[in-house]
Amino acid sequence: MSLIKKLLPVKSGSGFEMEGYGIWGCAVIKDENGRYCMYAARSDSFFTDHMESAEIVLAVTDDLDMPFKYEKTVISHRAPSYWDGMTAYNPAVIYFDGQYVIFYSGSDGQIGYAVSESAHGPFERCNTPISLPFKAYNPSAVVDMHGMLRLFVRDENKHVFIAEAKKPDGDFSLLRKDLFPLGQI
Repeated sequence: MSLIKKLLPVKSGSGFEMEGYGIWGCAVIKDENGRYCMYAARSDSFFTDHMESAEIVLAVTDDLDMPFKYEKTVISHRAPSYWDGMTAYNPAVIYFDGQYVIFYSGSDGQIGYAVSESAHGPFERCNTPISLPFKAYNPSAVVDMHGMLRLFVRDENKHVFIAEAKKPDGDFSLLRKDLFPLGQI
């Protein structure tokens, strides 16, 4: 079987948009009832300071050919003293160890997570970011065949790294540095 599949046309009117907001960094997962849940960053100042004012929203649909509908904001602003107090964007979602886990970028090159037993929340946010030896952005997560959590991140020079942990709140160790040494992502 070929790893490359034929892409089908996108139905007009599908996807997700919100009047007055820029939307980006979407991640989709099926919830406990088989509905599609999209977590996306939104900002009402997308073209000026979207990295400084973003929050993560949840939109839902039963059919990928139909539009996603806004359900609620799942990660919003909180006190500026927190690592994600002023901004939260680029969500990545997985189902891990009985919980939905959203990894996301916060202020000043930090990545953290929020967890919930339901894809619809409420999500409990970590109060401190994941410890990595560099500024990190654009998380993406997978669970490997041994049940280990692997987190792909990009540094400020746009190089990709892989970190691994047994659980989201565990110690992440770097598995691979500069995954694509000849280019920037």
